[in-house]
Amino acid sequence: MPGTKKTKPQSAARKRAAQARLADALAGAAWAEADTALAQALAEFETLSSAKTASERRDAMFLLGQALQRAARKRGLGGAAPKTAVRRRK
Repeated sequence: MPGTKKTKPQSAARKRAAQARLADALAGAAWAEADTALAQALAEFETLSSAKTASERRDAMFLLGQALQRAARKRGLGGAAPKTAVRRRK
């Protein structure tokens, strides 16, 4: 057809380079998510540090435990703590 452009097939080296760029971008995004989760856990620790009553400390410990588990999952340490470690007491 006269109006269509023919595209060259990509060489194997270009495909590998494109895949490497994609992998780097995905890894960077995953680390950014993990850093955000860690920052949230640090914020929960600050809340725990400023808790005045036993009830506030208990609630803050619960939230801190959840935040630490989330950060661990984001870092690939999902099996680091048993799920029962963050059970809310009544």
